[in-house]
Amino acid sequence: MALKRCLLELGIGMDLEGEDYTKAARRAVDDAIHHGSMLFLRALGISDLGKLHIDITIAVPKPQEVVASDVLSILPVGHTSLKIVRGGLRVANGSRPVNYAVVANAAILVSVNEA
Repeated sequence: MALKRCLLELGIGMDLEGEDYTKAARRAVDDAIHHGSMLFLRALGISDLGKLHIDITIAVPKPQEVVASDVLSILPVGHTSLKIVRGGLRVANGSRPVNYAVVANAAILVSVNEA
């Protein structure tokens, strides 16, 4: 199975009040997928979206707090994989008692099965 890389999109997501890492990750993925248009698939003659392979990397301060199945559930097509790494931001938002804003980054790589 030969995969051809076709698209790289980046996104950012945040949870400003609840320090919910999964919510921030989902928003980052949603942001990334809404930046990209895969109209090129039609030009390549690809109509079977099952041939898509979608590799996602999420960066958040506490990777263990992200529920991977919740993040993957927002992708409607293709074979998906998810890697969660340490990164992003966790910043005190200035409220009392101290609360934290969480920022997640997402990179989405879409490849097509040429076979």
